[in-house]
Amino acid sequence: MKQILFIIMILYWFSLFTYIPFQSTYLSYIGVPNSTIGIIIGIHGLAQVLFRFPLGIFSDYISNSKIFIIIGAFFILISSFIKLIYTNALGFLIGGILSGVGASTWIMYIVLYSSLFDKKEEHKSMTLALFASVIGMFVAFISATLFYSKYSMKFLLLESFLMSFIVILLSLFIKDSRRIKNKKYLNNLSFKDLLLVCKNKRLIIFSILAMINQGIQTSTVFSFTLNRIIEKGGNYSLVGISSILNILSAMLISFYVSTSLASKLSSRFYINLFFIILSFYCILVMKTNSVIIIVLSQLLAGSSNGVLSAYITSEAVLDIEESKKSSAIGFYQSVYSIGTLLYPIIFGRLSYYFSIEIAFLFLSISAISSLSFNFLLKKKNY
Repeated sequence: MKQILFIIMILYWFSLFTYIPFQSTYLSYIGVPNSTIGIIIGIHGLAQVLFRFPLGIFSDYISNSKIFIIIGAFFILISSFIKLIYTNALGFLIGGILSGVGASTWIMYIVLYSSLFDKKEEHKSMTLALFASVIGMFVAFISATLFYSKYSMKFLLLESFLMSFIVILLSLFIKDSRRIKNKKYLNNLSFKDLLLVCKNKRLIIFSILAMINQGIQTSTVFSFTLNRIIEKGGNYSLVGISSILNILSAMLISFYVSTSLASKLSSRFYINLFFIILSFYCILVMKTNSVIIIVLSQLLAGSSNGVLSAYITSEAVLDIEESKKSSAIGFYQSVYSIGTLLYPIIFGRLSYYFSIEIAFLFLSISAISSLSFNFLLKKKNY
């Protein structure tokens, strides 16, 4: 069961990300302005803001993750189909909304996968789930690099369509262990009980930290940094290589985080350190005129995302009951999706009205500001 679900998670992320490395550059190539590209990228986040928390609550209420996994893959399938038919700004806008709904069901993968582990292995299960997502993105980015220049955007969208279809087929064969483990809660939990999870102070703080990280990553790694490579004289091959380096570094460091060696240092140490690295990355991309440095800087962004995603997620739900975990992660991911919605739009507006350097400076300051949240949690609990 663990192995099958791990494979499904890889394919799910492949279907979501196979065209992402070239989405911004493609839209820019067909004449879509940066401000509109920011909206197209942000609308994907808006769908997640609106749907993740309600889906998490409803999943906990019926104690069923499998059905939402299948529904989510279906939305990604439809999204890819629309973008295949209408490879323009409108097609990507509508498709972005649908893929955002599909991405909202990532909650169910995490919760179902963690339910297959003992409570003491909470951090390990979260890290392995994120590791699977990184593998999926890594393979997707390699595919995009190999095939975009040769076969165009439509080929990548076709890959997304086919992979989401395979996810649907494989998901039919998984068993939802949560319905067995949480059977005693099925008739006892009310929507009010599940809504109260969002009052958890720890969950709120780490959700905001995740929002900052995801907002910066969405604005840079998956969009405007890639455009910067082209602006500085790079080509599409370098765009693909930069994306591969980003995901490779995230994958390798995610593996390190899952080992006992990583546990010798606190979550606080890793989160603070890699927010500082993320801030430096934004300054580096802003200041340099070297395409090679921009490409290599993706190693910093990828390692930061790998560490921050793993530690922030596991810390956020550390004291949440199993029966309420989908609601908690739904709230957590809805909050961080605000970052994926607003940050690209803010970045696009700042670069349009002022300069792209000002936009990158805004991201750098955002990363450093996260350190202030240390004062809101006691050191012994973090």
